[in-house]
Parts: sequence; structure tokens; C-alpha cells
Amino acid sequence: MDENLFYLIELAQDGDEDAMLNIIDTFSPKINKYVYTYGSDEDLRSELVLHIIEIVRKIELENFHIKEHPAAVSYFNKAIDRRAWKYAKQKGTARKKVTLYDNADLNYLVGEDAEASSAFDEILLESLMRDKLTEKEYQCLHFLLINGLSQADIARMFGISRQSLNETVKRALRKLGDALDRL
Repeated sequence: MDENLFYLIELAQDGDEDAMLNIIDTFSPKINKYVYTYGSDEDLRSELVLHIIEIVRKIELENFHIKEHPAAVSYFNKAIDRRAWKYAKQKGTARKKVTLYDNADLNYLVGEDAEASSAFDEILLESLMRDKLTEKEYQCLHFLLINGLSQADIARMFGISRQSLNETVKRALRKLGDALDRL
């Protein structure tokens, strides 16, 4: 996407339908991932698209500490993650991310195909992160490892010092390490 997400949000809040569609298209791969993960649930797709529209209409851009494209993308990604997780929990499919594969699929995933094995590892790690970490620890690691933001940017987004963020990241990584050792 060439245009800054903040600019598109401003246009969409002023009634520009093309800007709203552009924002939805930007996050359609993430929406598709969740729809596929939770069993091709088209209700989930509708729920996530409506949630994006709701966010665009209600978001107050002046509340962002960082007025850059990655900060807005991270905000939307986090909101989509939360809504998908909440929806899956309500439907009773929240654990489906981990139990998605039958034995034949597991044999394929842990076999010679490194990309598929990596996908399985990501699913397992995401599940561990959701189960073992506080929301703040999860968000910090997600922004750092998944979204690739710097610790300085994440600290500014949360309004905390880099030292405090570093302590949170270390604590979260220690918790994940302990959980992995118990597997």
C-alpha cells in the first residue's frame, strides 16, 4: 500500500468509501488467515471487516504517540487479533489453532518440509504466548517479533521507558522458555 494508513483513515472518516475499501484490503490477508485457521468461517470474515470499519470510525488519531504507518498497522493488527480470538472463544474454536491438524497433517508438518514445520512452530508459539503471557507481555513480544518494530518505537507506543519494555520482554521470554521446557 503506497498511501499512509493515517491518511486513509482521515479520508474514510470523512466518508471516502474508496479509502475504507483500501483499508479493508490492506488487512484482508490477515482476515483470510483467521477465516482459514478457524474453519472457513465466513461469519468471522464479516465480523472482522465490521470491526475494521468500527475502528476507523471511532479511532482518534491524535491519541497515537507515533504518527507513522507501522504504528497504525500494528494497532489494527492487534485489534484484529483480539477480535478473532474473542470470536473463536465464543464459538468454542479458540483452541483450534493448535488442534487444527490430524495425524497425517502432523506427519507432513514435522517431516522434510521446513516451511510447513515452521508454520506449525508458529502456531504452537502463538498458542503458548496467548496462554502463558499477560496481555502486555504478549503485545510487546508481538510488536517486537511479529511486526518488527524497534524497542524504542514500542516503548513510545506504550508510553513507558525502554528499560521497562526490556524488562517486560525478558520476563515474557523467560516464561515462554519455561513453558517450552515443560513440553
